[in-house]
Amino acid sequence: MFLDVGERLQLLQILNAQREDIAGLKSILRTTEVLSFSPDEVAGLKFQQDGAQLKWDLSSEFNMPKEIPIDQWLTDKIRDILQNLNIQHQLTQGLASLYEKFITDYQ
Repeated sequence: MFLDVGERLQLLQILNAQREDIAGLKSILRTTEVLSFSPDEVAGLKFQQDGAQLKWDLSSEFNMPKEIPIDQWLTDKIRDILQNLNIQHQLTQGLASLYEKFITDYQ
């Protein structure tokens, strides 16, 4: 699945908060390693904290969607998390595009 910088950051935040059995944790760890930013990406994106908001260089060559392999178990887990957040009216603007990719447009 192709995810942009903001979606990668949001998904990292969601996944890092999860508690699972060892098999689930291994799946999450594999995916968070791929979602994480390389030193070149960090340098090129020039992340800056502005209060509670994280900003980056939108003109950077690294500000492109990246294909992230996500196994079926974790895809189902992410879908469950997003559906539960929606039911609880806890979705944020930052999660809207993830919701669309994993729920609305998911095939």
